[in-house]
This record gives sequence, structure tokens and C-alpha cells, in this order.
Amino acid sequence: MAGSIGLFFAAGYFLDFLIGWKKPFATVFLAFAGVMVGLYLVLKELRRPL
Repeated sequence: MAGSIGLFFAAGYFLDFLIGWKKPFATVFLAFAGVMVGLYLVLKELRRPL
């Protein structure tokens, strides 16, 4: 989960830097997307039968 959040956050930070936006729109959006992906992966693992 932490890996997906970190990867998405880094991608958003790089995208904000590349585009040159003053406010970190891509960082916030992609960090949120990373949290959603991380939660999906955790819930998918928890629902798997033992």
C-alpha cells in the first residue's frame, strides 16, 4: 500500500514540476488515486480465501 501511494505521489510531483503549476493539483489527485489503489489491493488480499 505504501509503495503505491509513494509511486503515485512521486508521479504527481514530477507532473506538477514538468507542467509548472503553482498549486500541486496533480500531486494531490495522484496521491489520492494511490490511496485508492492501495486500499483496493489490501481489500482484495483480505477477501481471498485462506
